[in-house]
Amino acid sequence: MTPVRLTVLVGLLLLAGCDEDEARADVGSPVDGGAVPASEIDLVALSWNLGNLVESQPYTRRMRSLAFEQHVATQLRELVPDLVGLQEVLSPFECAAVDERVPSRTCFGVTEQLPPVRRLLGPDYSIACDGNHQSACVGVHVGFGRIRGVEPGGLALAGADTPRLPFEPCESAECAQETGAPECLDFTSVSSVLVDTGAFGTVRVVNVHLHPWGPPCQWAMERSAFALVDDTPTIVLGDWNFDPRAIETAPGRLWAEHVGEGRRFTSHHPTDAEARPIPTKDDGRSLDRLITDFAIGLCEVRSDPPLHAGFDFAAAGIAGEAKRQPDHFAVVCPLAVP
Repeated sequence: MTPVRLTVLVGLLLLAGCDEDEARADVGSPVDGGAVPASEIDLVALSWNLGNLVESQPYTRRMRSLAFEQHVATQLRELVPDLVGLQEVLSPFECAAVDERVPSRTCFGVTEQLPPVRRLLGPDYSIACDGNHQSACVGVHVGFGRIRGVEPGGLALAGADTPRLPFEPCESAECAQETGAPECLDFTSVSSVLVDTGAFGTVRVVNVHLHPWGPPCQWAMERSAFALVDDTPTIVLGDWNFDPRAIETAPGRLWAEHVGEGRRFTSHHPTDAEARPIPTKDDGRSLDRLITDFAIGLCEVRSDPPLHAGFDFAAAGIAGEAKRQPDHFAVVCPLAVP
């Protein structure tokens, strides 16, 4: 048994106390049998928006503390997912805009340091990021598979296939916040990679971080995500920035055309006893989803405690940084491939 599989099995045993009746699939998207038994797991995927709500350049919505970044990296490496989709990662593109003089901050020594996404995932992952701001990245453990076009363990900062934003890019929330605004936030993206796995062939991974303020950009970006889908078995994961149950909206209607019973894709998102999707954001909303057209299983939202919990900002001498913790929860998905 590989170290990756062993780590996954241990994690699943810790979750075994979950009431199966409460672990139902997302509305309209049945997951056959609910959670996958530990012995049948074929892959573990993780989706996580690492951003926060703090506005301060160049760290707007990004991690600013190296110590906290290292803490999050430790949690990720202990979990050892096979496949990782990250959104709102601090990129060298953003760090290049500032001459950081504070050694404890993540942009310090940007030309000498490894890029933040490499520091987060470590050397055991091949990584490809989007072609917009390189802030949405897919990581594949070298023991699980290889990102096509990227050397094993390599990093391609703009290596993912990234369709152009459907409208003009906008640099701030103010210029794109009105519903119907003809702009897209410039750091949002839809991107795709092909992963050649050793176990079950080639899989397409689509990493989404959609514009957050509704049509027309959000809907157009969602359309571009589904347009990337071909005959290859596909995982689509990330921050969709809308509630898929809202079928009265254009994004919700498009979701319903592709996801659910009788559709190509299955949502692996868990719900509570009242069939409400488990929130993935600390404001109680549920925006992050993982869907596939080839797997079965049920995700877990790591909210209690969050995956990034346990870091003592006060003891680290950076108490003011506590507000910079991610406002999304990690979504961890142990899946089986029939």
